[in-house]
Amino acid sequence: MRRVVVFTDLDGTLLDHHSYSWEAARPALNLLRTREVPLIFNTSKTLAELQPLRRQMGVTDPFIVENGGAIHIPAGYFEGEADGPERLKTERLGPRYEVLRRFVEQVRREYGYHLMGFGDLTVEQIAQYTGLSLVQAKQARQRQCSEPFLWQDTPERLEEFKQKAAQAGLRILEGGRFYHLVGQSDKGKALAVLMAKYQATWPEVHFLSLALGDSPNDLDMLQAADLPILVQRPDGRYAPHPPIKGLYLAQGIGPVGWNQALLHWLPRLLG
Repeated sequence: MRRVVVFTDLDGTLLDHHSYSWEAARPALNLLRTREVPLIFNTSKTLAELQPLRRQMGVTDPFIVENGGAIHIPAGYFEGEADGPERLKTERLGPRYEVLRRFVEQVRREYGYHLMGFGDLTVEQIAQYTGLSLVQAKQARQRQCSEPFLWQDTPERLEEFKQKAAQAGLRILEGGRFYHLVGQSDKGKALAVLMAKYQATWPEVHFLSLALGDSPNDLDMLQAADLPILVQRPDGRYAPHPPIKGLYLAQGIGPVGWNQALLHWLPRLLG
């Protein structure tokens, strides 16, 4: 028996870059629900941001937040006991937010780098930069294990900053709007952790991972997936990427491409 597990980035992939709407992806979402295919959000968004979104979309599967920094699993999900009010079990893969903020403040003090992290911005400023509502911006500011930031210095100094981060055991990822300071966790490692749980829980089933993303910070996830799908960015281009085995280029921007790719592949994979 074969089962597909879908992992997806949100902003610019399942959600429209400008409006944050998923309406264009509704046919594929309905197919996933009908065929009982798990839909795993694998995103830079926070737990606080994802909970209302999961309720709106009716998604009850595990999810990955803050670029692989933590995995949240509904209690009982892998034991067949997920009925009743949802309680979440958290597996942290990245450093705590306080560690990241201390690093930002230290290197900015010592080397004078010009950057603005979410910890420096007000809720109103985050809303202005992202197009989120004030409520959503407040949720986006509730970080657990990653720090999005705006780089306001030279490209050469950015490379220096990346080196300082690496020396501290941290990484810089490039997202759709912001850079992200994270630990050694990433979306691909988090995907592998969850896929191992599916396989261990149902050993008689052959699980296949399908992943969709649009940004450089999605490449780890795409490289870890059995079927990687790259969605077009708002300008119609694809994010620069190294050779990725089996990569499928979705025909469409954001949720339009997301919908096209899944409607193309799911009937072939599910039979």
